[in-house]
Amino acid sequence: MPIRPAPLKLKYDNRFPLPIPSAKKPVKQQSFFATLYKANWKNVIIALAGLNVLRYAYASYNAYEDAKVDLTEHASKLATVSIALCVMYAVAVTIEIYGIIGVSAKTMVLTRAYAFLAFISAVLVTTASVMRAASFFLNAEELMYECVSLALTGHSYTKSNFRGHLWPGTTSPVGLRQARKQCVSAWTQVSWTQIVAVFIFGFFPAMIHYLMVYTYYRQTTDASHSAYLMNYQPVSQGNPRRKQREQRNGGYTRVANSTEGDMPQTNPRSARRRNNRAGNGSVAIGASAAAPTAATSRGINRPHRPPALTQLEGPIFTPQKGIILQSASMMSSWLSPGPPTYGVNLANRNIIGGIVSSCSAGLRSARYDKFV
Repeated sequence: MPIRPAPLKLKYDNRFPLPIPSAKKPVKQQSFFATLYKANWKNVIIALAGLNVLRYAYASYNAYEDAKVDLTEHASKLATVSIALCVMYAVAVTIEIYGIIGVSAKTMVLTRAYAFLAFISAVLVTTASVMRAASFFLNAEELMYECVSLALTGHSYTKSNFRGHLWPGTTSPVGLRQARKQCVSAWTQVSWTQIVAVFIFGFFPAMIHYLMVYTYYRQTTDASHSAYLMNYQPVSQGNPRRKQREQRNGGYTRVANSTEGDMPQTNPRSARRRNNRAGNGSVAIGASAAAPTAATSRGINRPHRPPALTQLEGPIFTPQKGIILQSASMMSSWLSPGPPTYGVNLANRNIIGGIVSSCSAGLRSARYDKFV
């Protein structure tokens, strides 16, 4: 008896058409730095700035004490370097204190200024590290004389470069020969540490701290980030309520309506309006007084258009007698089928202008003057 195989487990049923694939956006994996960028770095920046204040203040104090020792031992070159180091680290301490205040205040202006000052602080610290290492090699002769002089009295610990078990005279005074031998030996063994200290304690920490400060500044200008500080700008001038309305409306404000006095009169009043205004102020005398006729354009004054006509054609009909094509004449009777006839006058041109009709079918035209 044949054994029936197990049913196939197909992903799609072959009895029906395949489903239409839906367009899906590929999932993009975020990098480690993108994940770190989402966090608010304000507290980290404040903590690092406080750590730098302690570190730079200690370095400035050591440089100040070294300058006093160098002046006492008459080492002019070492004293100059120590004073320069003291000033550089003091400026760096001031910048870091300013950074703590600026970042804690959540003010965009102070944060932006600290981002630029942090670069200056990093340059100063790196320069101080390079100067300290260069002075260790370039002023080696003065440094050895100073080491021997301090070792003979047992005060080598007063100089920051001579603090360590390799340098002589740190605890008790030694002899001249032993002091020379130990000073030269210690200088040889410690030389490589001066070069490494430039990068480990100078360049790398300063640059990393500056990059973190700059990244935090970018966060404060990113509207989609939680550290965005544009809304924290103080209202310095103008109406405070108006500034608040602009902030609620996304920075947009209503455009002020300009008055008629501020706008130039590019569209002057037309001739018809000027005449009506002049006519309202005047008083008409008599019932048959005629309104003045404007001789200018009735619309907007446009110089590219041709000028308006100042005089119209005369009437083509007349009630007067004894003129060519007079009413009730032989020619008018030929042209008209019956009374009343209308005569056409081509000779007379009236100045006022208009169309005047006459009904003169064998009667005097004076009887119809009241209708004209």
